Amino acid sequence: MMKCSRIAPCLVATLATWLTLGVQSAVAAGMYKWTDDKGAVHYSDQMPADAVNKGTTVFDKQGRPVKKIDAAPTPEQLKAIRPVMIHCHTVREDQLDEMEKLGIIPSFFNMHTYYWGDWHRDETLGKERAYRIEPTASVLKRKMIWTSHHDAPVAFPDSIRILYSCVTRKSRSGDVIGPDQRVSMAEALKALTINAAYQYGEESRKGSIEVGKIADFVVLSENPMKINPDKIMDLKVLETIKEGKSIYTAT
Repeated sequence: MMKCSRIAPCLVATLATWLTLGVQSAVAAGMYKWTDDKGAVHYSDQMPADAVNKGTTVFDKQGRPVKKIDAAPTPEQLKAIRPVMIHCHTVREDQLDEMEKLGIIPSFFNMHTYYWGDWHRDETLGKERAYRIEPTASVLKRKMIWTSHHDAPVAFPDSIRILYSCVTRKSRSGDVIGPDQRVSMAEALKALTINAAYQYGEESRKGSIEVGKIADFVVLSENPMKINPDKIMDLKVLETIKEGKSIYTAT
């Protein structure tokens, strides 16, 4: 029996982002306390890296232990758990170099180029930085695995627009937000399928159409690999197959 899969790191990615923002907000509101090798007590609004590396227990301002590890994880240990960095809107080239060493998987919000690309170009980042948001091509040059999500409810759950944004990077005004960061349709599809399955450790049973994998996939109105990039938004889902059974048919 042939099984297959088409998944996108959407709800989980969004939940992870919310949780991360919540943790960051809590950390920013408190102070860390730790004791150095000489017995001196220190306070800081940032996690003391040296203390963490030495296995020191760090306390917040309420005296609650925040984190304790025996040693900083090695790059090999990090790669084994497939850590994911959500959004990565303005990640720099040197930061991508470090992410590559540590095996960190970037999960981009590529629709950002469409919804807010003009705003970032004109108001928040300037053209040079705005044209590098969601730097997918930079990731591919390093042969890194990457995924894309839609960040609902910030944006509508629309995988077709994710593909459009990855391939064209066109904003609402029609400006191409970073021409050199565009990727092929094949790479965009991988970001929503086999790469996403790998991100969650499910590549053995999801992410591609292969014998033995779960039969989850969609039938589209046209071949996305052959369609004019400017017509990607015209693609329609004609049928959805879940575990080998048709659960949706367009009327």
